[in-house]
Amino acid sequence: MNVLANIYQLIATVYEDVGLPKGDISTFGENAKNLVFVIAGVITIYIILSAGFKYVTSGGNAEDTKKAGQTIVYGAVGLFIILMSYVIITWVFKVGGA
Repeated sequence: MNVLANIYQLIATVYEDVGLPKGDISTFGENAKNLVFVIAGVITIYIILSAGFKYVTSGGNAEDTKKAGQTIVYGAVGLFIILMSYVIITWVFKVGGA
């Protein structure tokens, strides 16, 4: 139980540091879910942007351009999956009353 309290305190501290409203233990699941999806979204956007940079700086090299283009597509698909899973999980929480 002490580990869960420490995890809750860590998430509450992160929420306060970024200016989000402070919650109580009843909103722990929702706060943890939101934090995970924000982190996943930021990582995916970084991947797409870095692939775009590689695409622009490939210098006409067909192999590098193809790899960068594939990475952009995979990043876009990943972002779509993240968004859809967020919508589904949020809906399940609302329907389930959690």
